[in-house]
Order: sequence, then structure tokens, then C-alpha cells
Amino acid sequence: MEKKMRRETSIRIADTVDNTSGKVFEYNVNMSVSLSNSKRSKIFQRTQSLVIVLMTVAFFFIFSQLKREVRVLEAQMNSMNSNLVILMLRYERLNRINRWSYRNPLIHVESPKLINEDSNESEDDEDNLSSKGLFQPSRIERSVVMVDRSNLTDVTSDNQTLWSDARGGRSKREEVRGKQRRKIKRRPKRSRRRLGPLVATFVGAVPEQHVTDTGIYIGPWVKRNETRYGFNKFHLVEDKRSIEVTANGLYMISAQIYYYGEKTHYSYWILLSSEGSSTTRKVIKCATVSAVSATEASCYTSVILPLRRGDRLHIQQQERNRLINLREGHSYVQVTLLSSDQQKRRLTT
Repeated sequence: MEKKMRRETSIRIADTVDNTSGKVFEYNVNMSVSLSNSKRSKIFQRTQSLVIVLMTVAFFFIFSQLKREVRVLEAQMNSMNSNLVILMLRYERLNRINRWSYRNPLIHVESPKLINEDSNESEDDEDNLSSKGLFQPSRIERSVVMVDRSNLTDVTSDNQTLWSDARGGRSKREEVRGKQRRKIKRRPKRSRRRLGPLVATFVGAVPEQHVTDTGIYIGPWVKRNETRYGFNKFHLVEDKRSIEVTANGLYMISAQIYYYGEKTHYSYWILLSSEGSSTTRKVIKCATVSAVSATEASCYTSVILPLRRGDRLHIQQQERNRLINLREGHSYVQVTLLSSDQQKRRLTT
């Protein structure tokens, strides 16, 4: 049986067949394991993602630490700045007190040298009293005390002269101030309201206006932003195309109208209608002609005239088929109160 099995055994290696005929062969097989490219790429991607996550965590940790340190430094800087400001204020206060104490003749300030000498003398006195029980100053100490007393008498005399001079100057200043106060009391009380010119500037409430007929009022208008020199004694009437003043006075009226179009003639009138009168008075006319190459034209005019309460101002276009630019910076009407009757009465009283 064993012989039969040995005869039928066959081994295939590298496509070669060796029939064993009763002999035993020993083979050493070297095997090498290799991975596919897909598995390699997966392992590399996992390793790379792990490294990126670790680097991200480390970056955020370092960033948080730096941010915390920066905040701590900012807090320290703020505290240092506040302490520095407090120290500066205290130093300034002490300096002010010292200057006041040196300038004040009633306060005697001893020099540091004299203070040290006095302290030394007191210490010597205490030592002598403790040792002997009696106080016996030496010749040098007596001379120093005499010199100090003479200096103190000189300082007090100088302070007294300075104090008398200061009192004399103060009395003179008080006399002058009393005269000024009496003059001020004699003057009449005046209002604290502003007496200078007051201005109201009106710009277009719409961007453009197309005039299709003659005798059309230009508008509507709206008052520009309020200022400290603003004039408020007016009303916008007739669909905001007319300006009605409510205070008597001397006014300056100025206007500029900006046109679009080809070379042609442009003109307008500033009209005035008074309360209780059915007629409208023509105040001043402005006329211009645009250049050949230009498609825009502007016309400016101004006039100074007295106005009464209830007077109305109008800007009337003369030609038809005109396009007017009412935007701010192009067209405007300005009413300036130069002087009012109320101001005149206040100045005369």
C-alpha cells in the first residue's frame, strides 16, 4: 500500500511535473506577500487624515493659548495705563498744592536743611536730657539758632510786604470790577437770540420737472437740513411751489435753475404777490442761452428787497417744453433774512 501511494504522488511547481518513483523530495518554498494599490491608497489616506486632524487640534490648542496670553497682556497694559494716569493726576495735584503753598504768603514753608537741623537738635537734646537730665546747648547750636531766627524774621517781613502789596492790588482790581458791574447794570437787558442773518435753502422735491406750457411755476420745493443759522419764518404753499414769509424784514432772494436741452433760450421770473393784493409783481428776470456743444445750461440771479408778513415768492418759467433738473446741487431757491423789524426795535430800546 505504501509503495502504491509513493508511485502515484506527483508535485507541480512552475508548470513542471515530477513523478516520484518511491523517492522522498524536500522543497523549500519562499513566499512573498504583496498588497494591491487600492489597499495602499486607503492606508495612506487614513494616515494622512489622522495627521491632519492631529495638526488641526494642535493648531487650535496653540491658537487658544496665544489668544489667552494676548488677552492677559492687554489687561495688564490697560491696568498699567490706568495706574499711570492715576499717578500722573496725583503728581499734578501734589505739584499744584506745593506751588500754592510756596506762593501763599500766609503759609511758611521751612527748607529741608532747617528741618534736618531741627531734627538733629531735638535728637541731641533728648540725648543730653536722658544722660544729664538738663539741657545745655553748645556754642555752635546757639549760633545756628540765632541765624535761623534772623532768617525767619527776614522772611516774615518780606511776606508781610508781599501780602500788603497783594491786598493793594486786589483792592484796585475790585474797584475796577465794581465800575464795570455798574456799567453793565445800566445797560438794558437784551435777548440772547441770534441777531445775525438767517438762511433757508430750498431744493427740488422731485428730481426733474418737464414744463409743457408757459407761465408754469417751478417746483415743488422742500427745505434742506436744519442748521444753527436756519430761518423758519415761512410756509410752503400752492403745492409747495410758493414760499410765504411770516416775518417783516429785509430779505435777499437768490435762485438758480438748471436746464437740460439743446442750444436755445432759457429764462424765468421771480414773482412777488402780497397779502390783500390781487396783482403779482415781477421782481427780477434771469435769462441765458446754452452753448452749441453743450446740452446743459444754468441761470442764477439774486435780489435784496423788503418783505412783509404774508408775501409770497414764485419762480415762473417763461418758455415751454423745457426740462429742469431740480436735484440738490443744481437748482435751488435761497431766502436770507438780513434784518427784521423785531431786531431793529430790540436794538433801539
